[in-house]
Amino acid sequence: MAEVPSQVLQNYDPCCEDAINTHIQLLLHASYVYLAMAFYFDLDDVSLGNFKRFFQRFICKASVEVFLFLQNEHGGHVLLTRIVRPDPNSWQGGLRAMECAFHMEMTINQNLLNLHELAKGKGDAYLCNFLEQHCLDEQANVLKKMGSYLTNLRQMEAPEYGLAEYLFDKLSLS
Repeated sequence: MAEVPSQVLQNYDPCCEDAINTHIQLLLHASYVYLAMAFYFDLDDVSLGNFKRFFQRFICKASVEVFLFLQNEHGGHVLLTRIVRPDPNSWQGGLRAMECAFHMEMTINQNLLNLHELAKGKGDAYLCNFLEQHCLDEQANVLKKMGSYLTNLRQMEAPEYGLAEYLFDKLSLS
């Protein structure tokens, strides 16, 4: 069955629509990874509750609802694809998890910047404004906070399962 063109589609370039769908997938993947991380730190043989709570906060942060609504508002179509299963071996331990989360947030940030440039190039003032008002500053704050935590963990030379990691969990993330 052929897709019926939207009646509200106005000045919405198909490249922007595709880029929004790509960003939605990226956020869904990040949310999935944060969920897995949070419950890894809740395991009885790991038991780092503040790391769990820290990553749980990002499950909501990575919420895609606002981009789903944005896509509908513009008259675009949401296309969801398969979400890749996270690899827990890439983030076991607090330092590795924070490095993974920071890398993921850097990827999200770059995607937002690319999306903003695309929207600007296509003359989509609404999308540019939306990204400036709701995404770019928030993302910069997330990167600053995670970068600080990562610096602290590295300075403590936190081993995989050591006292420094335990103290960081209790003192910094609480």
